[in-house]
Amino acid sequence: MYSSSPVMSIKLYVDPASDLLEEFTDSCSNLQTDVQFKRAVVTTGTWIFYTYPNYNTQEAGGTSSNYKILNPGADEDISSVNGSMYLVMDATEGILLFEHSYYGGTREV
Repeated sequence: MYSSSPVMSIKLYVDPASDLLEEFTDSCSNLQTDVQFKRAVVTTGTWIFYTYPNYNTQEAGGTSSNYKILNPGADEDISSVNGSMYLVMDATEGILLFEHSYYGGTREV
């Protein structure tokens, strides 16, 4: 019997004290739209948050303060890294290569 992988999920809150949120199931190259997300609650999956849109690509990956990695169960302030987010896909084999240091830029599996 075939079983599909679970859907990865994260909830981003505009205000840490409110219930105003948006739920995502995949990467987002630009979180800086009309709202500024301040808090993330990870349901499933591993997520990398970046200070700038497009995964810090123009900043050549940025510095160690320009990203944050969140794992399942995390409930974190993301106000300093709310430019973009990348969902690290679960894999049984393989390697994930990033274009820049600090997990920035394009990725190859």
